[in-house]
Amino acid sequence: MLEKDILRIKNNPVYQELKSYYSRSTIFSALGIERNENRHSAFLCWLLDPKSDHQLGVEPLKKFLALYAATNEKIDTQLRAAFVTGRYDVENVEIGREVTLARFCDDSYAGLMLNEAQKRLDIWSELSVILPDSSESRRIAMVIENKIYSKESKMGDTYQTEVYHDCLSTYYENETLLEVFLTPDGEEAHCPDFIHLTYQQLLDDVLLPLTPLITSEHAGLFINDYIRNLGKPALDDDDNDKKVKTYSILATSQEERSRLQQMLETEGMKQVLEKALIAAYGVQAKNVVGKEAMERNEQMSAYETAVLTEFWNDNTDILKAMLYNLDIFPEGDKNAIKNIFKENNRDTTKYFVEKKSGDKWVPADANFNRPLAKGRAACVFFAQWMAMHEGEFTLEQVREIFPLSINQYYNNLKWEFIDTLIYGSDSDSLMAEAINKAGQRIEIASDKWDFYPIKLGRRGRCGFGYLEDGNMAVMPKMWRKEDFQRLLEYIEAHQEIFCGLRIRQA
Repeated sequence: MLEKDILRIKNNPVYQELKSYYSRSTIFSALGIERNENRHSAFLCWLLDPKSDHQLGVEPLKKFLALYAATNEKIDTQLRAAFVTGRYDVENVEIGREVTLARFCDDSYAGLMLNEAQKRLDIWSELSVILPDSSESRRIAMVIENKIYSKESKMGDTYQTEVYHDCLSTYYENETLLEVFLTPDGEEAHCPDFIHLTYQQLLDDVLLPLTPLITSEHAGLFINDYIRNLGKPALDDDDNDKKVKTYSILATSQEERSRLQQMLETEGMKQVLEKALIAAYGVQAKNVVGKEAMERNEQMSAYETAVLTEFWNDNTDILKAMLYNLDIFPEGDKNAIKNIFKENNRDTTKYFVEKKSGDKWVPADANFNRPLAKGRAACVFFAQWMAMHEGEFTLEQVREIFPLSINQYYNNLKWEFIDTLIYGSDSDSLMAEAINKAGQRIEIASDKWDFYPIKLGRRGRCGFGYLEDGNMAVMPKMWRKEDFQRLLEYIEAHQEIFCGLRIRQA
């Protein structure tokens, strides 16, 4: 049934359209700048400037001003009506990016308690507007603060947009000032004078209405690539120093959303997506698919896990776009969809933990005979090694056998954990002390291995190993790929210690 569902999905013409759409590179993906705020600002600056080579003249700017006016009820009535209808002329447009705030107010101004990067306006423009039945022009100033992943900056209790408004409203005291806060979501600026616009509004009311007007081949390439870039799941590339990267979609066209809905309605699609999420993300998928879905797929076989993980990896963009845009799992937490895609080079490689039985290798724990993620594999290995050598080593000897240097996660500990490889007592929570299988009392320390106790009565549910005699197992953190690789190399280099037990890649 699983194979038939996957083949049915892959043979669907809508799937093939989406596969082609998401597989094609854009200018932005080729340059690795899909979510770089400065590059998005540069594109918008190019688009809104009538002097740019897109050959669209003032149309992009006028459509943006119409969007602004439709969103801001406080704007002057006559000007708002002109912006919405488009019955006005535009002259003398100046537009710039990263314009320093010092151009508009003295740097000694008390509100300028910002760093140098925060003292630059993302997009600034001045233009003259001639309203209908008038020969006089009105001077307009506009500033756009663009935020994709970054939050609004502040120094003390003063926020960035508040400083901008205080400075610019004084400078443009006798002119009309338009202030825009552009983001992918609903987070508004702290200064109420900044009108909040989203990338979805930008797509619906500016970019898509422009596409029939495009006559320039290269302008069509830029704009259509930008539209595809907004809808394609992309990794945060704005700050290369971030430890956790975030996948996001900024805006999706109605046509693209309709295709995704058609794909979801393919027979078996929702079930395959549910299983693929669990196969690829394990327990992390619970908040997305819901508790009942996790229980339905609790006994997923090794083959199913492997096939579904590969299906996820081969169709990541399509499946993420479906999750972002469609209400597929109403029982799940909406915010969890974004959280689950925060990835730090997610490694989906699975492993078997095996022990020697005669001349064959068999699963070390019959309850964990399927391919396991790194953390689970490490825990099952530790638990089985301890079971094989019960009472054979002192605590200090165990510490020497599993040196802290294997797992570099512990170099910068900030919390306290149980300190070594032990089986705990029957307590449901971390203890001030614990007793290992050899009967030794162990004190909690902050400079040793890190463990999660497993509650009694939840056999197999936690997924990190347990003992048949009723004692709970404890799991050391083994989250990072490089730490797990060190563990594998350490085991390989010390066969005399780990003889008869191994971790093998699935």
